[in-house]
Amino acid sequence: MNNSVNNGDGFPLVQNTQQPATTDPCAQLVHILMCYHQGGDDPEFIHKAIESLVKKLKDRREQLDALISAVTSAGKQPSGCVAIHRSLDGRLQVAGRKGVPNVVYARIWRWPNVNKSELVKLPVCQTPTNHPDVICINPYHYDRVVSYELSSLQMDPLPPITSTQHVLTNLDGPSSSQQNLENSVFTEQKCQVITHLPTENQLIGNEMNFYSNEQWQSSPFETCSNISGQCNMNSLYPQNNAPKYWCSITYFELDTQVGETFKAPWNMSNIYVDGGMDPNGSENGRFCLGALSNVHRSESSEKARLHIGKGIRLQIIDSINSEDCNIFVECCSQKGIFVKSCFLDFQNGLGYGNAVHKFCFGAVRKVFNLKWAYTEMVEKKRRANMAAMVKAYAVAGIAPQNGLVQDSGTGVDDLRATCCTIAISFVKGWGIGYPRSNIKETPCWIEIQLFRPLQLLNELLSSN
Repeated sequence: MNNSVNNGDGFPLVQNTQQPATTDPCAQLVHILMCYHQGGDDPEFIHKAIESLVKKLKDRREQLDALISAVTSAGKQPSGCVAIHRSLDGRLQVAGRKGVPNVVYARIWRWPNVNKSELVKLPVCQTPTNHPDVICINPYHYDRVVSYELSSLQMDPLPPITSTQHVLTNLDGPSSSQQNLENSVFTEQKCQVITHLPTENQLIGNEMNFYSNEQWQSSPFETCSNISGQCNMNSLYPQNNAPKYWCSITYFELDTQVGETFKAPWNMSNIYVDGGMDPNGSENGRFCLGALSNVHRSESSEKARLHIGKGIRLQIIDSINSEDCNIFVECCSQKGIFVKSCFLDFQNGLGYGNAVHKFCFGAVRKVFNLKWAYTEMVEKKRRANMAAMVKAYAVAGIAPQNGLVQDSGTGVDDLRATCCTIAISFVKGWGIGYPRSNIKETPCWIEIQLFRPLQLLNELLSSN
């Protein structure tokens, strides 16, 4: 009697109370879609957000199918727009919280920490960005442009330069800086692969001293004597407002971020990124990729992760109050690593983004120098402003100078990619001799964002 319900005629009904949980198609879809979320938020909120979406789409079979196809295939199957109605304020309210709809669902199924300003609509999306009534929430109709955690970073056009000083190059011809920046870090052309072998000294143990400068190739940008007095970084770098971390490390499998971003505080000068399983490794400066789960991990990523091994050691030689810093990478993996570093390109006399640097086991190289990065920023800012002047003269009928007009098309994102970013792929490479043309096609890789040069770039763009 306790489990029965009387229908009013004296006949007990006992079977209907146990059926809805298993027969409700919406609940089944919510359960399936929950299996593909990336974490990073309260599971209850994620469940309610997915449930709300499924209910909105239950009478629109084509769009519901598009959502299921996109999520379960991780974007590998073509899918149409999944459009939902905009609210009056443009935000979605779920479980007492409000958020922009496409951001909410991009966080659930792709990037757990993505922000609104980082989402860029892909050409495949047919829903207009400024549509007054609907918005597409298909997470695979968007790409991500990382904002690098510095909220004060200015994205406005480059401010004018009042000084006419020449920095490193003559305006009569293209500079090496210009030629390098024209070859973007994210070029899709096949890159040549340069192999870096360990030296004899580096093979003796893993506790070598990175201060041993004799083994590092010096460059003309190691000093400020050739920058015409403009390399005064202390005047630009606010020591009382230094970033809390010196870098962040984000792990990707193919083009999808997996797990949370690792952040390295200044008191951790050595960071290890390896294939270990210790979930508390971050407390000791260790980013364990083996502990990161991905429910739609590809077979290639699964196999490559088995060979990450001891991975890499990343070391910064710097004091938080010094006006320069150097960053080194040591390959601790038996399978080698593949590095994208514009500083290494510069040291080898190559255009930025034109090479992939393969580190064999035991190899150690400097992959970043702050004075070099600042020099590139200063030079590019100067040329961008000169390009604006040339355009103004062109309006007046004066022919533009060669090599300057194209600088006007190079923005802050190019400088951030060139001067503030290092990318490393484990096990698998790309470029000439490999079936992959860029790092986003490799099965497991990391992107390292350097906060000191990002803050320098911000201060430089904000200065007159």
